[in-house]
Amino acid sequence: MGKDAIIYLLNKQEYNQTFIAKSMGRSKSTISRELSHNTSKKESIATNKPMGLLAKD
Repeated sequence: MGKDAIIYLLNKQEYNQTFIAKSMGRSKSTISRELSHNTSKKESIATNKPMGLLAKD
């Protein structure tokens, strides 16, 4: 599991950015950037229509 996934999961479990940053040895601003970047990406993946062989149009 990548660091960005760990940050995302900890955030979803309602840990605050300060806790996440301290436990991972990173700055709060880095965690904030990761969350804003990855949250929008994961939400768009979750709401997009499936593609590929399993898609039913």
